[in-house]
Amino acid sequence: MLHVFVNQGQRRLLALFLCILLLAGGAGFILSEGLTRHFLSVQIEEKIAMIGYLEQTKLLLSPQVDHVAVSGLLDGRFDNEQLSAGRQWLAAYGFEEPDTWSFYGAYNDLRQSVIANFLLPAGLALLLMYITCVLILGSIYRQIRKIADISQQAAADPGKINVNDMSIRNEGDLAVLWHATIHLAEKAASQLRALHNDKKYLQDFLSDISHQIKTPLASLQLYLDLMLQSHKANQEIPSEKRQEFIEQGLAQISRIDWLIQGLLKMARLDAGSVQMKLVHADIQHTVEQAAGAFAVVVKKRNIVISNEIRQGLIWPHDPEWLTEAISNLLKNAIEHVSDGGRIMIRAVETPVSLQLEFSDNGPGIPTTEINRIFERFYRREASKRPDSVGIGLSLARSIFEQNGAELIAANRPGSGTGAVFTASFLKKS
Repeated sequence: MLHVFVNQGQRRLLALFLCILLLAGGAGFILSEGLTRHFLSVQIEEKIAMIGYLEQTKLLLSPQVDHVAVSGLLDGRFDNEQLSAGRQWLAAYGFEEPDTWSFYGAYNDLRQSVIANFLLPAGLALLLMYITCVLILGSIYRQIRKIADISQQAAADPGKINVNDMSIRNEGDLAVLWHATIHLAEKAASQLRALHNDKKYLQDFLSDISHQIKTPLASLQLYLDLMLQSHKANQEIPSEKRQEFIEQGLAQISRIDWLIQGLLKMARLDAGSVQMKLVHADIQHTVEQAAGAFAVVVKKRNIVISNEIRQGLIWPHDPEWLTEAISNLLKNAIEHVSDGGRIMIRAVETPVSLQLEFSDNGPGIPTTEINRIFERFYRREASKRPDSVGIGLSLARSIFEQNGAELIAANRPGSGTGAVFTASFLKKS
C-alpha cells in the first residue's frame, strides 16, 4: 500500500486530511462539550431555583406546595433570590459545585448522543472524501506515469512505442496530453525511419554510382594506356585503331555524362528540390520535342516513330521535364527494337483521364521482369545495349508521378511481341 503515497500530491492530501480530521474532531468535541454543559447548566439552575423556592416558602418542611409556582420553576421561570437560596441550601449539605458532571452523571448519555450524531458522521464524511480524492488522484497519477513512460520510450526508441493503451483515450486535459505525446512519438519515429531510409538510400546510391562509373572509367583508362604504351614504344598505331580507341573513349565519356546527369536529376527529384511548373500545353508538341532528339539514330537504323496524338491536346504538365521522361521511354524502346522497327505513341482520352501509350514491336518484356524494370540501375537481361545504365525508366516514372501520372509497363495484348508503357493522368475537379 505504500506505493499509493509515492507522489508528493498524495502525501500532501493525506497530511491535509489528517489535519482537517484533527481540527474537526477537536472542534466537534469542544462544541459538543459546550452545548452539553450549557444545556446541563440550565437544567441545574432550574432545579437549584426550585430548591431555593421551597426553602424560601418553608415548604420543604410543609406538606403543602404551590403547584403553580413549582410548575413555573420547572418551566424555567425563577429569580436570582430563589437561585441563591437554593445554592445556600445545597452548600449546607456539602454540594459546593452543584453543576459538576458527577452530580448529574445521567446526562452523559446526552454528551455521547451529541458525539455520535455529530462527530461520527462528520468523520465518516471526511474519510469518504479522502478515499475518493485518493482514488481520483491515484488514477490521475497512473495516467501521468503512463504518459511519462511513453515519453521515455519515445526518447529511447520511438519505433517501439505502444499506442494501444485505451485507458487514457477519453476526454479531458490528460487525453489531450496523451494524444499530443503519441503524436510527438509517432512523428519522432517517422523522422527516424526517414533518416534510416535516407541513410540506406545514400549508401545504395553511392554504391550504385561507384559500380556504374567504374566500368566506363576502366574502359577509358584501358584505351588511354594502350595509346600511351604505343607512344612510349615508338609504335605507330594504325589510324583505324586509333580512331576506334577515340570513338570508344568518347562513348565511355558520353556514358559517364549520361549517368551523372541522370543521377543528378534523380537526386533532385528524390530530394523534392524540383518544383514542376505545370502549364496547360500541347501534349503532341511535347512528344514531338522528345522524339526530335533521336532523329539521327532512328534514321540511321530505319526506325519509325509514329506520333498519333492529335494536335491541340492541351493538358497541364511541365513540358521540359515531361520531355525528359518521354525521351527516356523512347530511348528504352529504341534500344530494344530491331532495325526497321516501329514505335507508336497515342493518346486515349476519357471524361476523367488521359492515357499516353508508348508501344513498340520489339521482343517485349519477360513476365518475370515486368515488376522490376522501374528499379534503379536494373537492366533487362535481353537488353541489346550492354553499356545501358538502367536509370532511364526509373527517372521517367519519377517525372511522370510528379506531373500527376502513373506509369506502368506491360506487353502488347494479342500481338505476342512488343512492350507498352502507359502513363495515366487523372483530371482534377
